[in-house]
Amino acid sequence: MKTPRTWTIEIVRAKDAGNAYAFAYERQDYVFVGNHAYGNAEFPWDDEVLSALMQLQQVRAQSEVVRRLGKKLLRFLQAGMPATEGWGALEVAIRQAKEEGRPLHLVFRFGAAELYSLPWELVALPSTGEYLGEVPWCIIHYEWPGVSVAPTATVPRLKPSRLLFGWSSAGGLTPAIAHLHALEEAALRGAFEFDAQHDTIPRLSASAMQDALHRAVGEGRPFTAIHLLCHGVQDASGNYGLLWDESSMGGEGAHIDSEKFTRLLRPYTDSIRLVVLCACHSGHTGPPGNVLGSVAQATHRIGVRAVLASRLPLSVKGSIQFTESFYRTWDGSDSVQPALAAVRTALLHTSKHDWASIQLFAAHVEPDKAAPATGVAPKVAHASPVPSALPGVSLPKPVLEAYRSNTLALFIGSGLSLGHDVKGGLPTWTQIPERLLDVCGHLGTLDEPTIQHWRNLFKRRMQLELMLAQLGALRTALGSDYPKAIDAIFRPSDIAPGSAHQAVARLGVRAILTTNYDSLIEDAGGTPRRYVYTWKDSDKTLRDLESERNILLKVHGTAEHYDSVVMTEREYHEAHSNTSYQKVLDHLLQRYTFLFIGYGLNDPLDLDLALKGNADAFKSASRRHYAVMKDPSDNDRDRYEREYNVRVIPYSDHAQIPAILEQLRRTAGS
Repeated sequence: MKTPRTWTIEIVRAKDAGNAYAFAYERQDYVFVGNHAYGNAEFPWDDEVLSALMQLQQVRAQSEVVRRLGKKLLRFLQAGMPATEGWGALEVAIRQAKEEGRPLHLVFRFGAAELYSLPWELVALPSTGEYLGEVPWCIIHYEWPGVSVAPTATVPRLKPSRLLFGWSSAGGLTPAIAHLHALEEAALRGAFEFDAQHDTIPRLSASAMQDALHRAVGEGRPFTAIHLLCHGVQDASGNYGLLWDESSMGGEGAHIDSEKFTRLLRPYTDSIRLVVLCACHSGHTGPPGNVLGSVAQATHRIGVRAVLASRLPLSVKGSIQFTESFYRTWDGSDSVQPALAAVRTALLHTSKHDWASIQLFAAHVEPDKAAPATGVAPKVAHASPVPSALPGVSLPKPVLEAYRSNTLALFIGSGLSLGHDVKGGLPTWTQIPERLLDVCGHLGTLDEPTIQHWRNLFKRRMQLELMLAQLGALRTALGSDYPKAIDAIFRPSDIAPGSAHQAVARLGVRAILTTNYDSLIEDAGGTPRRYVYTWKDSDKTLRDLESERNILLKVHGTAEHYDSVVMTEREYHEAHSNTSYQKVLDHLLQRYTFLFIGYGLNDPLDLDLALKGNADAFKSASRRHYAVMKDPSDNDRDRYEREYNVRVIPYSDHAQIPAILEQLRRTAGS
């Protein structure tokens, strides 16, 4: 492709030119800044303009409204552009670009914030009747004056780029699967690195985003591109933002405005080169002159080289076509304009104005100043990578010695299944009744009044024994649908382990125990082969341990065999009275050092369900056991050691778990 030609249209407000936000809803005079001359023109900001801008935010804007606004924008440019660099000269340049096969990059740079709220893609070309945004070889992008980006000569370009994909269904379903497939196909062509298992954030939340970015830096492979899929949302002040999950567990939905979003990304702008926001109104500035601006504009202003967003409502079909077209063309470099041209061409065939909605913010970078590609990751300003020896986390010598001698047993709790990078949306213990009732409604097992009665019942705080009894009654009500319910909740089609599960697999300890019903530990793999048993076949577990085979004991059963699941009072007593099961626990407690991970020993439900009946064994065990726990109180630490002979290893952030396990593997192996 021939070197693109750049044409810049720079406009400032005549009054209060030094204040980008000094806007009033009245006719405004503007100054056009050319290379060798100046021009000026007036823009009305009348009811017709404001009404048209509101119309554009509707799902189906009227074509006549769009056309009138496009003509008004054209007249403004015709009147204001300096004679030697006027509209006529630009039209000639557009025609020449087509004839020469040389792209034209049309840059709009405004010193008046309100001008970013106008859809310049809708400028109507008088010669052909086309809209400016319909011309595929004329690539429009926006630039805020004085944006500072990391010098390309000093920041090496990662090759290939590494992409992070996050999505949220807060506010309604999103076409995440279609986007995921498009990204996977593009990654197979080698344009960028993308691992669907590790480089994704389902149930996108601020904490999950922060953890993913920080973890990637710690790995020495920071993300260079981010693709986000979610809904847009408007607050009471008219500011648009992104609708994410409140946390990795979902929730009502969190409004992420431009300030919150840029606060997340700012420490990583030395590595992040591209942000793609597939969200309605993610490029919308809100009211003209709004200080916050759009999420896209704010992201551009903190130094991200290229930001793609949707100024208008973006259709589901449009978002899919955008993603497929863009990543089919993008080569992973800093230049996204060729891919944007392909996107606009593809979106011309949608039924909406999706082609006019896609907006690019990009600071101009001279191609010959770009640094050579390298496989070495740049250092990211203000971001502290996870070190190999974590500050404040000290692994006791008995744990290291037990690992070296292959007498360390891991006891995995539900915390690992709830990790931010775990796929499948697994429930907490207290969410299980609600999920079972959801399945009842879906299968038609119970009528709605009965389901609501059960929901109200489980909302109350209740003792463990009562909750187990009520779960037993609910299981009875489910009848033959109970296996389907267990499958739906704990064996979703998209389930996949997180980085903590991978770290567990790499440790390769002889014995792993878990109360989790899911298959995440098994799915993480590991060598040599690990034999999986439930409490029902504990005798085989003991035999394999004595034969020095690696085992996984699912002490409360597995969703793969619903009849092994321990969830009710009757099932708990049946498991507790199983002689082989008790022998295995006694054997492990006396001969292995336990390390609890992802386990809430301060949660009465978790504690009683896992350790009830074994407290005496813990007290009398000659071995001390250990639990990795987040910020425990001094009282809790004393109680765990006094009652269970369990010493706590404290940490401050759940995202540290994979690094703690890796620290164990490396330190013990050195």
